[in-house]
Amino acid sequence: MTDIARHVGCSVGTIYNEFKDKEDLIYEFFLEHLNHITSRLEEIKNSSLPPEEKLHKMIPGNLKFVIHELKDNSLFAEYLKSNTITVRYLGQPELISQKVFRKKYAALIESVIVEGVQSGVFEVESPAEIAGILSDSMDTYALRVLIMQEKPKKNLERAELMFKMLLKSIKKNDFQIQGN
Repeated sequence: MTDIARHVGCSVGTIYNEFKDKEDLIYEFFLEHLNHITSRLEEIKNSSLPPEEKLHKMIPGNLKFVIHELKDNSLFAEYLKSNTITVRYLGQPELISQKVFRKKYAALIESVIVEGVQSGVFEVESPAEIAGILSDSMDTYALRVLIMQEKPKKNLERAELMFKMLLKSIKKNDFQIQGN
């Protein structure tokens, strides 16, 4: 906390007036980043771009944005990495903020898919399921960079290829979800 106070030019006491401990400060910092990403995605959804371009900006484009954030912000990267490992590999409960973000992200993608269906661009029976699959597929590439320390450029190339394949599938109506 001393280093943080020195960096922002205030006293440690001032920080403790706002945050109960370092974890609370980091958590709030993480929430700020998630809110920034969500706002960016909502702007894309509300834009006048065609549905395919919106999805491109929201899925591989968002992955590129997140990788940029991870590279430029080591605190965000470390927090995300530690919580991702805890949730995915150690079976600990996921942070509520992460669950909320994932739901918002999938809902934004779904709304663009619905827009595409309504405009005749996409043909899918279950926009919510397709949105979940698109969201999950891009998560895989982010995790490869975050956890496995793989090269971002290669993962972005793979994400672009995966996105093109999935987009082609929903445009051709080849991608149907079977009922349970």
